[in-house]
This record gives sequence, C-alpha cells and structure tokens, in this order.
Amino acid sequence: MTDCTLRPARPDDVDQLCTLAQEVIRVRYTPFLGQEMVDGYINSGDANGEITRNLTHLVVAEVEDVILGFVVCFDDLVHLLMTRLDQQRDGVGSHLLAHAEDAIAARGYRSARLETFTANSQARQFYDKAGWQEIRFGDVEGLGVPLVYLEKGL
Repeated sequence: MTDCTLRPARPDDVDQLCTLAQEVIRVRYTPFLGQEMVDGYINSGDANGEITRNLTHLVVAEVEDVILGFVVCFDDLVHLLMTRLDQQRDGVGSHLLAHAEDAIAARGYRSARLETFTANSQARQFYDKAGWQEIRFGDVEGLGVPLVYLEKGL
C-alpha cells in the first residue's frame, strides 16, 4: 500500500479534488453511463459541485501534498469515495473506506451504508472484498440509472 496520510480537506484542495474526480468519472463511468451523460455531468458543474458542497465532510489521502484519493462521509453514509487512477488497487481506497467506517462507528451508528452504480463492477468487487453486503437495487431518480445499495455492520 502507498504510505499516505489522511487529513480533513481544505478549501485550497478544491482544484486538485475536482481534477481527480473528473478524471475518474471520465475513465471509470463512461463505459456504463455513456459519453453524453458523463460529459453533461462534468460540463454542468455538478461534479465540481459535489466536491464544494461536501468539503466539510471530505477527508483526503495524500503523499507530499499530492492528493491520492478522498472520501466523503456523514451520518451513517459513505457518500463518495474516489482514488486517482494510478492509485487504484494500491490500498488507498481501502484506507479511506476503513477511515469512513471508523468515523461512522464513532458517531454511534451500528452500520454504514453506501450506494454505487449497478454496472460498476470494479466498485462492487471492492466493497464486497471489504465486507459490504448488497441489500437492494434501485435507480438514480429521474435518470433511470441502476444503483445497488450496500450496508455493513460496524
């Protein structure tokens, strides 16, 4: 695993976080969401908006001021987790997920929840390996994009 440090996000991280998120979305989500939907999401500013809206709940993994990944969690929800493409399958995501699980448990919750795209097999395998259980299926409201909801006892 890459030896990284976790810390709360700062306002001066926003540009680096947005760049990371856009790169991951373009490469990982386009195969199952399609180019038009991904371009629309990024070009509308919604991708960047997720970062800025959730900055107070965002924790980054970094090495020497380079952000390798981030997680957004609040209440009992892991809302968003992304790692740089060159850091995937290198332990950064697992480190961030474990941190989120610990933070949720520290808030007094006995289980944590998250959702991912049904077609995102890489994410589903990642969460399965980390002990998460798929509990139901649904879709993104208004878009009809299939989702899977997961839960993990803490």
